Amino acid sequence: MPNAMILVDYETFYRAREANTRPWPHQHDAPDHRAYLNGLYAPDIEVLGGLSARLACGYRTILRNAYANFKMFDWINNRPFHFLSTAPGLLTEAGFAPQAVHCYKRNEHRNAADIALVVDAMETACSATPIERAVLVVGDSDYLALIRALRSRGIEVFVVGMRDCTSNLLKTAADRFFWFEELAGATHPAVAA
Repeated sequence: MPNAMILVDYETFYRAREANTRPWPHQHDAPDHRAYLNGLYAPDIEVLGGLSARLACGYRTILRNAYANFKMFDWINNRPFHFLSTAPGLLTEAGFAPQAVHCYKRNEHRNAADIALVVDAMETACSATPIERAVLVVGDSDYLALIRALRSRGIEVFVVGMRDCTSNLLKTAADRFFWFEELAGATHPAVAA
């Protein structure tokens, strides 16, 4: 059976879905309970797990990671709101291995998830285990070099992007490109909004 890897830039994925489908809590809401957080992205993670499995159908998935700084926060009512705090448990339930990236100073985490994802992708692509397909859930053009490097090694690259948050360059660089919202709509209509 051929091998595949599935890698998700979950920080970018969450922010894109938030921008396209969810109102951010208002200052007076100050949500900080797990039920609120789980309700925000549990449906997306469930669909993401199913979609990635579908795109790797017929392949043995040897790496299935989701990358984010799960301690990221925004300020609401002068309190930190850790909006990704429950994601690791949900990602694990969906079959992903959460890969925590860290920022060492406030607002200096830019590209930390990107770099960790790229390192894992290239280490896996260059390992003794042959990889035939890579499914990348990413959005920004920083991943062009990775897509090209994987394709130059004969790896078929599928990219799943989010509307209004995905570089057009990724669409043409990948072997196949999919909109998350379209794939999700076929699976779970409530998530496609």
